[in-house]
Amino acid sequence: MVCFDLTYREVEAFAPGFAGKPIDHSMVGWALRRMGLNYLRLVLGLTRKRLRGELEFEFYFVDATGISTPRKIVRIREMRRVREHEVYKLHALAGYSSRTSALVVVSARVTRANASAGAEFQRLVHGIRGNGEPLRGDSAFDTLRNYECAERRGFIPLFRPRKGWFRGLRRREILKRFDRNRKLYRRRGIGEALFAGLENRYGARTRCRRRKTKHAWVLLALIAHNLRTLMRVRAMKQLGIFCLLLIYPTNSLNPWFPRGSRAGHGRACPRA
Repeated sequence: MVCFDLTYREVEAFAPGFAGKPIDHSMVGWALRRMGLNYLRLVLGLTRKRLRGELEFEFYFVDATGISTPRKIVRIREMRRVREHEVYKLHALAGYSSRTSALVVVSARVTRANASAGAEFQRLVHGIRGNGEPLRGDSAFDTLRNYECAERRGFIPLFRPRKGWFRGLRRREILKRFDRNRKLYRRRGIGEALFAGLENRYGARTRCRRRKTKHAWVLLALIAHNLRTLMRVRAMKQLGIFCLLLIYPTNSLNPWFPRGSRAGHGRACPRA
């Protein structure tokens, strides 16, 4: 259901094809509510271990993004009370392999929107061991505690330094290391492809209304991402497939789109 972004009714309609028997839509919702969050975190960790046996990570990145929910809440904006959708925050630690262009979710946490990304860093890297790979993050993670935690876990932290933050010999060492690896830090944008995939596939939103099912839906989406990555990596190894991506401008002068049309809307991209 989560992998293909289906509703309960759509799962009920497709159930005879993959389960061999009809499944009532209410049973699907009941099963989702019964899923334990610790179980889903365990499954996410198992997919990460399986992928780590298939490829090697060149660097890691840590970041956070918002996940919209159907629940409406009241906020004060510009001295007025407005109703808007509640937003949860997804904190993710992911690894990247350039050989297969694979992004793998290593660990993740789901919190309220007001949770600080830097404060969740230690929980993300808990139980994760690095082998001297760079770990990149924005200025939200630029704290002495996060640097020390990343180094204890075997990573080389490359967090964007903030101005006017802590000083001393330790700070000078951090700034020198960041200057030496500035070009390497600029590749941090590759990690944004993970959140862009969630935006394109699911619209960065969930249909769930209960607090527990919201968390379960986000973890299931990340598990589905890791499973799709695992299947692609194995297929490339077994079949020896070489992927060639054709990048072209999506404007009105592009010959793939008719003049005057909205580029990229309603037409499939050509395959290389």
